[in-house]
Amino acid sequence: MRIRHSIVKGFVAAGAVLALLIAAGCIPSLHPLYTDADIVFEPALVGTWDGGDAEPSLVFTQAGEDAYTLVYTEDSEESGAFDVHLASINGRLFLDLFPQEPDIDASAFYMLHLMPVHTFALVELSEQELKLSVIDPNWLDELLKQDPSAIKHEMVMDYPVFTASTEELQAFVTKYAETEGAFSTPMPLKRVVEAGPGEAPPED
Repeated sequence: MRIRHSIVKGFVAAGAVLALLIAAGCIPSLHPLYTDADIVFEPALVGTWDGGDAEPSLVFTQAGEDAYTLVYTEDSEESGAFDVHLASINGRLFLDLFPQEPDIDASAFYMLHLMPVHTFALVELSEQELKLSVIDPNWLDELLKQDPSAIKHEMVMDYPVFTASTEELQAFVTKYAETEGAFSTPMPLKRVVEAGPGEAPPED
């Protein structure tokens, strides 16, 4: 799921952005994975999660009653902010990410041509560990070659973009959630516990 923010800023053309999303295992979708009825709020998600050496840091804060803001940081310097909803779909938890307005020095007319998209991840959440899995792009490529109608999509610059409705997306992830190879190996993140005033930092 690592996306080099500085590269994104340097290659804002749609094809380059799509290439980065696919390389990161994030399949873009025009529609969200959730409806209002699917939204859940888990207080345990709020906080800082660390993937370890050379892995990203994710900071979730509560936004309103049932949403989150996510700041995704790589190498302690490159970050991006997302509006996030946690959805329960047929007993499984998914994160739906939607980018906040990017910090790009460009004209308003140019910015109108950049279309934000949704991405999503399968979630395993406990008090101290967060695991995220995304649809494997190689698996999806093979599936769409065998059955182009498996999920509504358009190929843009040789990359798939989901155009399916929310209902169709939910049916798709439900069908393949337990299919071997459909989702990536979970990325494990550990909760970062901040030391209180006068306390030593917690040991690993």
